[in-house]
Amino acid sequence: MIKKKVLSLPVYDTKTRKYNKFIDMLDIVSFCINHFSQKELSELDLNFILESKEIFQKFKIGDICDLSGRNGYYPVESTAPLKIGIDLMTKWGVHRLPIIDSEGTLISILTQSRVVEYIQNHIQNINGLDKAIGQLKEFGTSSVISIKQDRMVIDAFRLMHENGISAVPVVNQIGILIGNISVSDMKMVGYDGTLFSRMFLPIESFLEMKPKNQNIDIVNINYYN
Repeated sequence: MIKKKVLSLPVYDTKTRKYNKFIDMLDIVSFCINHFSQKELSELDLNFILESKEIFQKFKIGDICDLSGRNGYYPVESTAPLKIGIDLMTKWGVHRLPIIDSEGTLISILTQSRVVEYIQNHIQNINGLDKAIGQLKEFGTSSVISIKQDRMVIDAFRLMHENGISAVPVVNQIGILIGNISVSDMKMVGYDGTLFSRMFLPIESFLEMKPKNQNIDIVNINYYN
């Protein structure tokens, strides 16, 4: 992941000679949260931890795959319609699907971001997108899980892990939305792990470090009314 600058990788099983799991950067964070003290994590960079701690010799990659609870490996054949892939992502609550050929060989990975990109490129052919967001009842509703800006960044990732979600809105002391933290923000701790101490910053300070184009825009959901 460090060399290729990615947040997730498929895992190959040498016994079955097939890919059968995903490992995600958030899995590693979850592992560290479970096995190290806050003091250890804040004082050492991630590379040093990985190289020096004996506990990493006791576990194999397969042991921590999907430790975060968001990386289930559910293969789908390449001949399946895109709609099926989207339906399965929703049903299984995953952000990526391994795409296999007729022999079960992994040939690609379909991600939510690719689906959104496809929809954006073909948006003129999709009906119903001129409705107000509040009118789209089929989206359903659920309680909003948020975190206050004075909490530490690692608390936000712990909240994601505990609730099986990939992002949390950040609110100020009176509950007003000011930003968000998502799994993709793991990039900000550095792909080489040297900035892991940022996980222990106040969220407010962390948000100030994010590129401006990553900050959320708050829009009126009744724009089309």
